[in-house]
Amino acid sequence: MSPVQFQIMSDLHLETPSARPSYQHFKIQPECKYLALLDDNGKVLDYELIAFLENQLRVFEIVFFVQGNHEAYGTKVKTAVILMPITLLIGKILPG
Repeated sequence: MSPVQFQIMSDLHLETPSARPSYQHFKIQPECKYLALLDDNGKVLDYELIAFLENQLRVFEIVFFVQGNHEAYGTKVKTAVILMPITLLIGKILPG
């Protein structure tokens, strides 16, 4: 059995386009089938984050997304955890 490999990325801060590439401009070159996006990659209130995650799901077989404190910016962490699935659903129903 071959070992499971994960491509790990964290602290992308795609919610701050003046300092870093924004959601639509940041490209991840796949090095394996599984991507782990850990901690502070964007804001759950940004539909662009949802589009970014959907794009990663087109490239990677599985995307693991772990929220950090910046995902909750503009709201509370508990609210952000609740909002993420709702935002994903709304993004599917009402694409931006």
